[in-house]
Amino acid sequence: MAGSRPRSCAAAAATRYWDWVPAVPRLPVVADIRRRLPGPMIAVLPGILRRWLSARSGGLFGVPGLADPSGFARVADDAIGRCQTLVGMLRRHALPSQSLSIIDQISVECCRAADVAELCRHVHPNPSWRAAAQAAHDRMCRYLAQLNTNVAIYDILLSCARSPLASREERRLAQSLLQDMAETGIGLDADRGAQLRRLGRRIDDLQTAFYANLQGVCNQTAFIEQRFPSQAIAVTPGNAGHLLRHLTDADARRRVYQFANTLAGDNLPVIEALARARLQYGRLLGHPSFAHLRLSTMLGQHPDRIADLLDELTARLAPKAQAEMEVLRHVQVAMGDGRSSSAPGPVAAWDVPYYAEQARRQAGIASSHPERIGLGRVLYVFDAILRNVFGLRIEVHDVVDRGELPHASVRKVVVHECRNGQQQHCPIGTVYLDLYRRPEKLAQAAQFTIRHGAGGSDLQSDLPAVAIVCAFSSGRGLTHGECVQLAHEMGHGLHALLSRTTYSVRAPLPVCVVAFLIRPCSISLALVDRPTLLVRADSTASIGRCSTIVADLPAEIPSHLLERFMWDPRIVSMLCGGCSASFRDHVSGQLRARTLFAGLDLQAQVAYAALDQALHGAECTGSPARLWETVHRRHLPYDFVPGTHPFSMLAHLCNYAACYYSYLYSRMMASHVWHEFFASDPMSHVAGRRFRERFLASGCARPPAEILNDLLDGAPQPTIDAFVRNEVECRPSSVHV
Repeated sequence: MAGSRPRSCAAAAATRYWDWVPAVPRLPVVADIRRRLPGPMIAVLPGILRRWLSARSGGLFGVPGLADPSGFARVADDAIGRCQTLVGMLRRHALPSQSLSIIDQISVECCRAADVAELCRHVHPNPSWRAAAQAAHDRMCRYLAQLNTNVAIYDILLSCARSPLASREERRLAQSLLQDMAETGIGLDADRGAQLRRLGRRIDDLQTAFYANLQGVCNQTAFIEQRFPSQAIAVTPGNAGHLLRHLTDADARRRVYQFANTLAGDNLPVIEALARARLQYGRLLGHPSFAHLRLSTMLGQHPDRIADLLDELTARLAPKAQAEMEVLRHVQVAMGDGRSSSAPGPVAAWDVPYYAEQARRQAGIASSHPERIGLGRVLYVFDAILRNVFGLRIEVHDVVDRGELPHASVRKVVVHECRNGQQQHCPIGTVYLDLYRRPEKLAQAAQFTIRHGAGGSDLQSDLPAVAIVCAFSSGRGLTHGECVQLAHEMGHGLHALLSRTTYSVRAPLPVCVVAFLIRPCSISLALVDRPTLLVRADSTASIGRCSTIVADLPAEIPSHLLERFMWDPRIVSMLCGGCSASFRDHVSGQLRARTLFAGLDLQAQVAYAALDQALHGAECTGSPARLWETVHRRHLPYDFVPGTHPFSMLAHLCNYAACYYSYLYSRMMASHVWHEFFASDPMSHVAGRRFRERFLASGCARPPAEILNDLLDGAPQPTIDAFVRNEVECRPSSVHV
């Protein structure tokens, strides 16, 4: 039309967006908004308005449009459409803040679709929902892979990283994303880039095979003959730990141990091939090994430093671990199981859990109790902690929108700001609690991010939301051990809710933290087994924040810190309010027994971290089983059992990938924070405010060392000696709740 102004690409795209919202463009107020707002804001505003309009009818986990399984395809289509428009807008901006804001919006759009699909495919009871979620998840992962090899995005990030106009946070974000994208081969020549991508696909295939083999293990059963009393015992991966603690027949224990530690034998060649592929991957990117590549951006920085840390931990733990083995030998002799009182036989690996259980019984500590702590009571205690320590309140919503919850047992909890003990009408996020076991649901504990809330948005639809998924045995309530596990996952959720980063890609990673309840070596020494932690995800997507490798170290510190509250006698007294005297005595015994065999327990974690380093190091030669034998003989104080390996239930090898040491380091840091700020008063608001503002609010926007330095006011970092003294060697003389 003569005299008409040419429309920009952004304006044209915005018009297409408005067409997706029925009747909205014809409203006068919307027309006025369209005239006043710049193109980039117009392009994303319709999506926000559409989510707000459809939010009135609800959706699965509060996600608009997920009223039925077909909604996943629409959600994925919409997300990809909006991202394509945003990618097109990137070429027109020169300022780093503008470019990074658009890239961040791309991340938000991708993860809104991918994150909820990841959750639904693991927990929804309806197979149609799970299948639709799986398809949407796969599609988003493929699209994210395209984004991570987009040369235009790479060039823009490169200019942002070099721009003198970029702030420190913007420069760090650009450099971080550049490094992630470089690992897709985008900065290499054509041949090496193609080779790297082939290796990446090979690694993905091997990881898929690894998990498929583990899934098959879960259903395996063996029948073992016990002599005294004479009977056949069914052994599964789920009950092996219990049998090792309670079977009186030593030969039966040996066979249970061998069964549990030779499962998934098909994974041995898979792990060997995976280690080789990762070694080649790291070398293609200019590093001596995959461990060098992975640690270059973490606090560990270099494999040699991690090796020194693990060796120092082993040496420091050795006296306590040997003393614990001596206790087990005394129990063995007292029960008449040794060859003679003067020269008892060694305590075998399969005997360690059994004699540890007998030692606890001799100390008057029962391993189980039929009574449970009601979920209402547990949430009451969590509310008290959050209110006093972090200035938050939790509110359980008994009435929710139709279709919002996947199952009747799921609970919706809204977290509010709290001032002077009074709840403010200021929700900061939502937590969905899916705590109890059911068929076709993820059988481990995990925290899923549904929606990030970076940037401090006050829009209800943009507030963060997470789901905590567990596999507790029944709806009768929780054991103390399950309370500890729930606290661990709540720590991840709290980190996500309270993160206040400018960019969502620097918020805590939306990974699923899975706790396997069976130890790889079936050494269940603690009264409540400390789970082996791992991170599960299925695709590398740096822009989408969905990383297959555990990321910045601070992610695990809040979880370990929240666990400590569940071990404090003052908090546990609140948990046990209204419980019977016998149950309170039982829990008191658990607290007393916490460090009884902590040396052996921690030594096992050191061994797993050392194995992780060995598998991903520059000198990774020989079979994984042989590597484990070498690590076992170096770090563990009981004899290696030929033919056994920890790969039947040690899934962290796929996802931690040279970073399992961070589990130990996070425990060390959390212990230091607890003893420095909370041990004298676990309900300290001053300490809680400090941790919230200086640690939780930072997400992953700053380097880990800087976050920790700020939290500790530049004080010296915790030492291994202090960690072992506080967590392993301390012995509470009298604990009663």
